[in-house]
Amino acid sequence: MQFNTYLKYSDIKVELVQVCDAKLLDRLYAIDISVHTHPWSYDNIKQCFDIGQEVLVLYVKNHIQGFSVISTVLDEAELLTIGVSIECQGQGLGEYLLTKTIEYVINKQCHTIFLEVAANNIKAINLYKKLGFIQVGLRRNYYPKNSQSEAQDALVMSLQI
Repeated sequence: MQFNTYLKYSDIKVELVQVCDAKLLDRLYAIDISVHTHPWSYDNIKQCFDIGQEVLVLYVKNHIQGFSVISTVLDEAELLTIGVSIECQGQGLGEYLLTKTIEYVINKQCHTIFLEVAANNIKAINLYKKLGFIQVGLRRNYYPKNSQSEAQDALVMSLQI
């Protein structure tokens, strides 16, 4: 994996964060609303920490620039959301975060990861396919119409690990 020339692996880390404060929540929410057409609410993100979902945070030069949320049950995981800040997109950081998320799930002894992705999100679909995800289903009108987009179908994808 190659990053833009100004970034080194030592500049980037992904960590499990189990305790959140208002500053962290504000940043995660800001990232989510800037990168998704159907973002989570502030309270949805806050609840992740309260109900046992796992939040992995991407730091670039010690600044929060992305996150993923997963839920695991027995030997299956679901990637509930993932996003990298607009200013850090196009640098390989989404792939890095997704790879670290997959590694985390493997370490939890999971054998399958599931996710939903908007059928028109070609960039994300291509990344998932690049890392081995395949389409296993379709959910019609999963993402409702809102001020940013028409109703969208979701592809259900999985990765066997």
